Amino acid sequence: MWDRFWRQRGACALGDRDRVFARNRSADQDAALRLCRFCAVQTEYLAHALDERILEGVYGGTTSLWRQQLLARRPGVTPWHRLLARAHAEHHRCLPAPPPHHRRPSHSPQSHSCRPTLREAPQP
Repeated sequence: MWDRFWRQRGACALGDRDRVFARNRSADQDAALRLCRFCAVQTEYLAHALDERILEGVYGGTTSLWRQQLLARRPGVTPWHRLLARAHAEHHRCLPAPPPHHRRPSHSPQSHSCRPTLREAPQP
């Protein structure tokens, strides 16, 4: 999931970077949040912002206030990129199998009763 060029694949990479640092509750912030919804590396951006404690702007589809609140609730989680990479992989592992007409003949159906196995980092 993480590669050294992940930032180049961001939905905001070619856009107006100033929108990312828009004021809270502004039209530009709403536009940045909408752009993040379709970003292929949204999880990577969120992990980067949390690991680096970037508390301004929109990163990974989140506002600065949301990230500040999350960091306050989970001060012992570090590094965030490990936790989020596991959550991302778990999410994709647990997605239901595509309908039969979309499957390749060799595709075996996945279980729909997937249970999350993630554990947060222990609190210090």
